Amino acid sequence: MAVRILLVEPDDRRRGERIDALTIAGYDVSAVVTFDEATLELRRDPPTLLIAAVRLGRFNGLHLVLRSRADHPSISAIITGTDGDIGLAGDVSRHDAAFLVEPATTSALLATIAKILPAAQL
Repeated sequence: MAVRILLVEPDDRRRGERIDALTIAGYDVSAVVTFDEATLELRRDPPTLLIAAVRLGRFNGLHLVLRSRADHPSISAIITGTDGDIGLAGDVSRHDAAFLVEPATTSALLATIAKILPAAQL
C-alpha cells in the first residue's frame, strides 16, 4: 500500500514544489492550503503522514496534528517552520512529530520522512 501524504502548505510555490517532489518519490499526495481544508480532508480520508506548515492562520500545524490524532492516533507528522518558530520545535517533539526548518531542501524533507515512517510503509 502506498504511503498517503496530506500536505498543508499556504505558500503556492512551496506547495507545488513539494507535490512534485513527493509524487516523484512515489508518494500519494493530497494538498490543501488552510487549516479548515485540512480538517475536512483528515475526516474524509486520513493519511499515513501529515506535513503541515506551522503558520495556518489562527491555528498552527501542531493544533492540526493534535486534532488529527484525536481520531487517528497512528498518523505520523512533520511540522515545517522557520528559525523564528524553533521554540515550537520542543512542543512538536513532545507530541511525537518532527520539526523541519524552512527553507528545507527536498533531500531534507525525504530524509525526515524516512526517519519517522516505519520501514514497512516506505
